[in-house]
Amino acid sequence: MTFQHILVPVDFSQRMPGVIQHARAMAETLGSKISLLHVVQRPIAAFPVGPYVLDWDPAETVTFTRALLDQLVGFGTVPVQRFVEVGDPATLIVDFANRNSVDLIMMPTHGHGKFRSLLLGSVTAKVLHDAGCSVWTNAHREDPKDLPPSEIKNVLCAAGLEAESVGLLERASQLAKACGARLVVVHAIPALSSGLFLRERGDFADFLRDTARKQLAESQAQAHTNAEIVIAEREISKAVRELAEDRGVDLVAIGRGSISKAFGRLRTHSYAIIRDSPCPVISF
Repeated sequence: MTFQHILVPVDFSQRMPGVIQHARAMAETLGSKISLLHVVQRPIAAFPVGPYVLDWDPAETVTFTRALLDQLVGFGTVPVQRFVEVGDPATLIVDFANRNSVDLIMMPTHGHGKFRSLLLGSVTAKVLHDAGCSVWTNAHREDPKDLPPSEIKNVLCAAGLEAESVGLLERASQLAKACGARLVVVHAIPALSSGLFLRERGDFADFLRDTARKQLAESQAQAHTNAEIVIAEREISKAVRELAEDRGVDLVAIGRGSISKAFGRLRTHSYAIIRDSPCPVISF
């Protein structure tokens, strides 16, 4: 596992110090270089008759923003380049990653208002959906000042039973080894949380558990890893949160794949895992 080029989109929010701390740790561990990118958006004023694009000087704004970007510190000896572009943030983040062979995007999550716990920021959600490379997001919690440790000692991989989970397990295992971390694999069977299901169909419940363990063991063999397997009997996002808190997990690894053309390429449970996880999540 190697991330040679890490992209850190900068929004100058309170969450950026935590992302920078983790990006530096990741780059130092894996020998990566870092690119900082801030995207300047064209200002729009809302009037009763509708939105109105203000007359502004993008060159002046870019110069001012570049000065702020140059003041960002905390990367130690990691090679860092700084870029400022003008346009739609999510689109330009993905385009920059594609043009510059970025292996990993590391960015904060956002959400506002009383529905914050249910929503990711629109930029983060679009990058997760559109990016062709891996995406790291920080813990989606209320207090951005509570910075978690950046050292990775325990990695939790949320794996399904489909064939593509082999690749996920392989990458999660490689990353854990590169960081000197312990890997645990969790698979959720939400149907087993039903008391009625357990009482009346105990034999079938055992069959589901045994089948899941067998298939995950086969996937691990193909991925050349042999991590502990935990079968959770609850919704996957809740299982990940509880296990991560119980085991002191520093990073959760999940996969992204096609669910349908109508809904895009991000798995249906991925948003929930990212929202609920008490630690950063990396999606391969």
